Amino acid sequence: MVNKLGHYADSSPDCEEALKKYNNNINTSNSFDLVIMDLTIPGDIGGYNCVKLFLESDPGAKVIVSSGYSSSPVIANYKDYGFSGCLQKPFAIKDLKKEINRVLES
Repeated sequence: MVNKLGHYADSSPDCEEALKKYNNNINTSNSFDLVIMDLTIPGDIGGYNCVKLFLESDPGAKVIVSSGYSSSPVIANYKDYGFSGCLQKPFAIKDLKKEINRVLES
């Protein structure tokens, strides 16, 4: 869906690889404008802990959390946890577009 909206998308299976890719591209023409991560990353530290690492590395990182767990306090108060945006699953492409644009413009 991200590509369909005209953006470049990359993926990583875990926080460590995502952070490595992000850091390797900071201050290059291939830097990432934002990161979308799931709140739950099976077998990994999860989005709540991962966003902390992104913000330690780059305090200006824009990270959108995505989850199907609507009762999570992180989803209800995503800004309090360091996230720039939130996408509640399932979401439509129009919701993705709206949230990407909102976060990029902030």
